[in-house]
Amino acid sequence: MRKGTGAAGSRPRVRGRFAAPLNPAIREVTGSQPTGMPMSESAIQVTIARPTPAGVPARGEHLSEQALRLRVQAEQIRMLFTQSPVTSVGALAAALLLAWMMAGRVELKWVLAWLLTLNVVQVARFWLHAAWRRRDPPEHDVPRWGRHYTVAIATAGVCWAAGALVLFVPGDLAWQAVLAMVYFGLAAGAFSATCAWLPALYVIVPLLLAPLALRLALEGGQTRIIMAVLAGVLLATLLAFGRNQNHAIAASIRHRFENLDLIGELRLREAAAEQAREQAEQANRAKSRFLAAASHDLRQPLQALGLFTAALAGASSEAQRDRTIGYIGRATQALEELFGQLLDISRLDAGFIQAEAVAFDLGTVLEKLRTGFAPAALEKGLRFSIIGGSGEWVRSDAVLVERILSNLVANAVRYTREGQVVVGCYAAGPEVCVEVSDTGVGIAAEDQKHVFEEFYQVGNPERDRTKGLGLGLAIVRRLVEILDLRLTMTSAPGHGTRFRLMLPAGEPSQGAAPAVEAVGDEDFPGLKVLVVDDEADVREGMVALLQQWGCEAGAVGSIDEALRVLPPGAAGPDLLIADYRLRGGDRGTEAIDAVRLRCHRHIPAFLISGDTAIERLQEVKRSGYAMLHKPFSAQRLRDQMRAMLAGAEGGVRAG
Repeated sequence: MRKGTGAAGSRPRVRGRFAAPLNPAIREVTGSQPTGMPMSESAIQVTIARPTPAGVPARGEHLSEQALRLRVQAEQIRMLFTQSPVTSVGALAAALLLAWMMAGRVELKWVLAWLLTLNVVQVARFWLHAAWRRRDPPEHDVPRWGRHYTVAIATAGVCWAAGALVLFVPGDLAWQAVLAMVYFGLAAGAFSATCAWLPALYVIVPLLLAPLALRLALEGGQTRIIMAVLAGVLLATLLAFGRNQNHAIAASIRHRFENLDLIGELRLREAAAEQAREQAEQANRAKSRFLAAASHDLRQPLQALGLFTAALAGASSEAQRDRTIGYIGRATQALEELFGQLLDISRLDAGFIQAEAVAFDLGTVLEKLRTGFAPAALEKGLRFSIIGGSGEWVRSDAVLVERILSNLVANAVRYTREGQVVVGCYAAGPEVCVEVSDTGVGIAAEDQKHVFEEFYQVGNPERDRTKGLGLGLAIVRRLVEILDLRLTMTSAPGHGTRFRLMLPAGEPSQGAAPAVEAVGDEDFPGLKVLVVDDEADVREGMVALLQQWGCEAGAVGSIDEALRVLPPGAAGPDLLIADYRLRGGDRGTEAIDAVRLRCHRHIPAFLISGDTAIERLQEVKRSGYAMLHKPFSAQRLRDQMRAMLAGAEGGVRAG
């Protein structure tokens, strides 16, 4: 079963020193049939999706002023429609009462015509209210319904204005007073029903009072003039008070929405705090698992080294010594592999590795995979094949893409017992898809989300190093994040696993990746090298190795010692190697600067360090110096030295 840590999903942005608590959105698709991979209908596809940020929206991301005004306005209009049936029934009852009272004093045909018209308008208002309730319009559409209501209430107001003229009995002061009382009551009711929405208020109240006041004033007489003035005063009072009441209603609604917004913010903050607490607990548990697994995996080769060293001291023959030295070499290689992968994770989390997008032929990368993994697959009796890819140009970082695919293929070869491993490549619109499929035992659904965690291995409780370290897919996930790619995993227990990496298509003209010239393993005869390291054993080991390569090597433990062995104006070394953290709080960067200043020239230099803390890695990145991480092999040291010297010969500043 596949082990290790896994790949990133759809453009995730997960960071953290111990990134086990991914909390990704896991999508499971039953019946997925990936191309070129024998899957059963129980295949499950897992994609790591972009996680929701664990924060709360900023204040400016809450309701904007415009949105808040719209919500307040919508609520005011809803208040209108809520009261519309009651006001319509009340107005209809008042109309019937007036028609009954005026039947013997006004020509019946005019009374019936007025009553019929008013009833038609009221029926239209009932229909409008029913349509409102049936459609329940969204917030952005509510203002349109407010305009509909204003038109309907204005039409009813025109009917009532006409009624003030039709039902007016000239010379009959008593009935004129009754008519005025009815209209004054209608105006008060209209005020109560429409003060939440000023357009409706400003239409209905003047239509109820102004025509009546004008008719009374035209009739003449002291009492009628007083009644007309009272109607005018009531009109002005209702409009002024209605405006104030409207502002109070709007402010109340606004405060309610603001309070709801604040309550929502508090709930978001509580949820974010709870999520942060859970993530902290998960991170703490993940860190404990990480350290426990790393401690176990480090102790194994260290234990072997101690035993082999003791055996070497007591070896009685040359053959025994050679065999023991070989064992020591394998244990050292295991340590270097583990430290290298731990360092890779730290460098990726610290942002130490930067992607450089260039166009390159994916076929060259796939051919490297064939060269590197076909022999191992053949040794296990597996069929290893690469389909397509030749002439497929993509735009990304060639080195990091090769690292991703190498880890995926290594996993496939390691955990496939029989059958085949297939690497397929094909164009998919604006992208190029690379699939790594195997016919291994697959991954159970409950384990799939966890294979993306550091040191998580299924079926390896004894931490057998021959089954891998459980870090490869964690590195893949981080590389996918850096490159902003998409990687999905589909697996079915008993039927294999498939990874699909989507790469942006590229053109050869987009700046192809430069070819890397192979460099031989020649030594450095006569090269003057100065090593600055506060560890005596490291200094002695470096000097011994450099001298074997023909270098004139010297080593010091501090900046002061370096300056003592270099008199002012001295030519100085040809290459400077400095440990990043020296005693007394000094830094290797300071040692390089001090030696260059003493020698009055730019000396090729690089740093070495065993520090994997993210903060230190970021400091080194900002300094601009190249760094080789301990423990490193002799070959890596040789390659770094050649790179520094080649840069100096080409006029490139190594620092």
